[in-house]
Amino acid sequence: MRWAWGTGQTNRGSDLGKTMDSLEVPMTEVNREKLENMIKEHYKHSAFNVCPHHELPVMTGDPLRIVVDPRVKPYAMHKPVPLHWKDTIREQMG
Repeated sequence: MRWAWGTGQTNRGSDLGKTMDSLEVPMTEVNREKLENMIKEHYKHSAFNVCPHHELPVMTGDPLRIVVDPRVKPYAMHKPVPLHWKDTIREQMG
């Protein structure tokens, strides 16, 4: 999807939905800014498209079904749980 700011005109190019096959620079902290710019440039017509003149592409398929056990009491958790504590936390929650 190609667009020009303020025009409201889009041109859906063949690059929409294609993934990056390779990176031009190694994935290191030194190259972080270059990698970030490469990713933003590659996906600017889809994921990072902020053109106010057209709608984002819509997903297709059936709606996601979320299965919830009616016997479970809901609770709020406002702190992240480290992955290596996951099993211990689940045991404590019952």
